[in-house]
Amino acid sequence: MKNVRLEMNFKTEKDKKYKLGISEANELLSKDEVLESMNEIISQDVFEVESSSLKVPESARYVTTTITEIF
Repeated sequence: MKNVRLEMNFKTEKDKKYKLGISEANELLSKDEVLESMNEIISQDVFEVESSSLKVPESARYVTTTITEIF
């Protein structure tokens, strides 16, 4: 079984890092689609890190984990 997670990394107004992960992500999203989504998350201002809002998208990546059942 393969699990795919989208990790989106942001910087806050206080220059702190924040990682938002989405399990079972669609691997077919383009760079532009992910960036657009990250900018929308920032504009909605729903996440706060140490009293600081998200400010800029820093990076994004897919993390794939392969699970092999033994029994």
